[in-house]
Amino acid sequence: MEISVSQPTVVNASDAKISQSTSSATAAVNQSVTDTAFSQNENQFNELTSTLLDTSGKFSQDEQLQAYTTLQKMAVTAQLRGMDADSQKLYEKASMQSEIGKKVSNLQQQEVQTLISAQRSGGAAGAAQAKLNFFDNLSSFDKQVQFNTYGDPVNFSGNKRFANIDDYRANLSANAQLANYIQDAQSKGVSAGADSKLASLLKLADAKTSDYNSWTAKVLSLFGNTSTPEDKLDLSPQAQKIVGDLPSGKGGTSLHAYQPGSIASERA
Repeated sequence: MEISVSQPTVVNASDAKISQSTSSATAAVNQSVTDTAFSQNENQFNELTSTLLDTSGKFSQDEQLQAYTTLQKMAVTAQLRGMDADSQKLYEKASMQSEIGKKVSNLQQQEVQTLISAQRSGGAAGAAQAKLNFFDNLSSFDKQVQFNTYGDPVNFSGNKRFANIDDYRANLSANAQLANYIQDAQSKGVSAGADSKLASLLKLADAKTSDYNSWTAKVLSLFGNTSTPEDKLDLSPQAQKIVGDLPSGKGGTSLHAYQPGSIASERA
């Protein structure tokens, strides 16, 4: 039976209260259906997908990468929950068929193939070193693509493990050095009891932590690197050019354009 809320039949005060309650409940249900996370973020969603799928050259690579990164973050943090079928198709098209989407997919496939090959020939140490080498051999922009997307993706809270690309690379380096040392020691039959450095590295290899910078620093310190990953400003190519064009600072100190990845800095 369908109850008409718009024209209730009120017999007495009690019936009136029931009718009013039914009307409020129906309104609440309708509101919950229309007021989804996606409906609240639809305008931003449309702007981001439009930026990603634009092929006119209106948007720079950096702008499209930022749009991709923001769109994926919205998806992971449930800000697109409740999207309709057409919007879902648009999301998939922007994520996979845009130039940035294709680049992300290609980079990921290339890295996976590289790591599989390295793992087969060199074990865990070979894979860890190959991961570092793969990253180091990327162009400046591709390094940023990898770091922003699958290399250090946002979690469900919208956070990343590393504050910047240098901390990310430091962790890659720490992982490679740790894996190489452990594998080499084991191949020579060295025991943790006879090698305190090996014992420390084995403990760090098994450690579970959310403080990746601290873990990285501890590993690198065992190899004589006492520098600690810290927050730094990552600049886009356009910003790098601006900084590079600035006049010398006081005392004759020149300001040079920052090059991503120039400072050793990750943990997988």
